[in-house]
Amino acid sequence: MLGLIAMQALGLVMATRSMVVHAAQDPNSPSQWFMKRASAEADLLERAGNHLVIVRYAPGHDFHHEWVFNGADPASARIVWARWDESLLPQLLIDYPNRNTWTLEVSLDDSYRIIAYQSKDPSE
Repeated sequence: MLGLIAMQALGLVMATRSMVVHAAQDPNSPSQWFMKRASAEADLLERAGNHLVIVRYAPGHDFHHEWVFNGADPASARIVWARWDESLLPQLLIDYPNRNTWTLEVSLDDSYRIIAYQSKDPSE
């Protein structure tokens, strides 16, 4: 009986290891997506000051690969993440003044590019 339990446990360990190795090699696995987001965050943290990052997803982007999340107190964070929403942009810029504002464009493969935010309104 103990041998059967040991064989089942070994099978479970081998299956789990296989899933972990596959996830590390699969460019679409959540761990790969999260590494890209972490890389973008590290890039922003190397830049001086506090930041407001407005994330624009490519059409058809996998909604499970969420780039926008903040801590409990976004106002005191070095980076505040927000989703692109044309109607909310003016209020975001009011709520988070004196921050470097960026647009982070996320492609379908979760590659990204960070560009300085360009307002359509020249008064902003």
